[in-house]
Amino acid sequence: RFPEYGSLLLRNEGIVCPIIGFNGGVLWDGETKTVMKDHPLPHEDVLRVQEILQHFDTPYYVFGNALLASSDVNHLHPSQRYYGDQMINDYGIRYTHGFQAIQAAVEQPVNKFLIYHFKDNANREAIISEISRLTGVALTSSGPDNIEVIPKGIDKGTGVTEMAALHGIPLENVMTAGDYENDISMLRAAGWGVAM
Repeated sequence: RFPEYGSLLLRNEGIVCPIIGFNGGVLWDGETKTVMKDHPLPHEDVLRVQEILQHFDTPYYVFGNALLASSDVNHLHPSQRYYGDQMINDYGIRYTHGFQAIQAAVEQPVNKFLIYHFKDNANREAIISEISRLTGVALTSSGPDNIEVIPKGIDKGTGVTEMAALHGIPLENVMTAGDYENDISMLRAAGWGVAM
């Protein structure tokens, strides 16, 4: 998820802390609500991913700095559906929808694409095949029905490593917990990795 959403959910429970967002692509300070480190996708790959997804006519999100663009004008991300006003007012999140919104979003730094629906398995495999040819991106998944496009060489493991270094915490003193494919790198990076 994007860091502001994670921060909001924790703040609502009285917890204020740093956040690793976008699968390690952004390190975010929950106290000051600012980005500490940012690893966007290469711009040329962003444009190509967007072309591929438009060609396959599949719905997806584009995530950037305080921005969430949805290709589907009728589909709200859960953060907008359940916490939209709070996300906008407390974090300055911009929610945009439709083709023009996507066109504007990909001209800015992009941290992640999330493809959340496929017509069928052949459609999913074709999209994976096309995107996998790009040199600056990696594919992962946070559930059986999605594909996430992130910068090559950046993952939750690099995020945990960078966050620990920023706070002077040895990795052997770090615990991570995760439940899906995109969590494997952070489970391996930490001294204590717990698969849920």
